[in-house]
Amino acid sequence: MRVFGSIIVFGGTFADIVAAIVTMRAARKKRYRRMRKGILTMFIMSIMVLVVYYGAKMITFSTLNQAMRVYGIKDQKVQVVYGEHSAMAPYEGLTDISLEIFSEKNGRWKMPYGNLDQILESGAADSQSVGLSIFIYWYANEQGRYIVVQDYSSGYRDEKTVADSEQTEFLTYCTGESNILPNRAYYGYLAEVPENYKLTLDGKEVQVDWKELFYPTESAQE
Repeated sequence: MRVFGSIIVFGGTFADIVAAIVTMRAARKKRYRRMRKGILTMFIMSIMVLVVYYGAKMITFSTLNQAMRVYGIKDQKVQVVYGEHSAMAPYEGLTDISLEIFSEKNGRWKMPYGNLDQILESGAADSQSVGLSIFIYWYANEQGRYIVVQDYSSGYRDEKTVADSEQTEFLTYCTGESNILPNRAYYGYLAEVPENYKLTLDGKEVQVDWKELFYPTESAQE
């Protein structure tokens, strides 16, 4: 038996020992190269994410349509709801409808990536209806709220009448049947949050806690 460092060779020749050492070193170098390549790949991906994130914050467009096209919303039939210094536009995502908020400042528009930290959201399901959910979105610099009613029920294709106590104009957008979660969205903008808000769908009042939806932080503290 011969001992070389931590290598124990039983009945091996010197050539066998050298071969074993070379093999171990080659394996160690291979692992090191693989690890270094993985670290380099992660570093490059992190840099790319930071470039996209901060680039989106810096890049602005002279019109909302330009920002929407670059973002990927190219459907000419899409109807936009405007807030004070923002706009909401729907588009058909991979699973269901996505509603994105574009912000405006000094006549220049930013894509949603550029203001994610300023978009707030809350949501709840209608306790009296199957497949009906309410979502509230708002841009941090505005007093108003975007109201979104999403109908995931089996009858989502049939357009319904959405009305509220503030005479808000609701637009609608419907997905295709190929989506994982086919649905129809109704969306509008409230310039101010009223004290007693009500919303109906085909005359039936939606049952949710509006105070909790409009002011989720305050409701959580109570």
